Amino acid sequence: IPTCPAALRRRPVSTMAGKSQELIQQLLQAEKQAEEIISNAKKNRLTKLRQAKEKAEEDLKEFREKEEAKFQKEMGAKATADPAEALKASTKNEVDAVQRDYTTN
Repeated sequence: IPTCPAALRRRPVSTMAGKSQELIQQLLQAEKQAEEIISNAKKNRLTKLRQAKEKAEEDLKEFREKEEAKFQKEMGAKATADPAEALKASTKNEVDAVQRDYTTN
């Protein structure tokens, strides 16, 4: 057993160096794990953003198709309707009403 203070100081230095190396390796490993976690989080975020964008585009496409069909239906009904025929029918109804009033009085 060394009784010299210098001998006591030397022993812990070598064991401390070993401990330091071990701690450095633990830190390096922890940094690597942290980088992997961050990398995975970024990938997951990009995947979710891509999925959200695709869903929004799909919903927009469905909405446009629905509105276009509605518009075409309304325009088709107006295109097939003859405004002159509608006016003619309305005029005939009014003339008939006047004739009834005339024959009644």
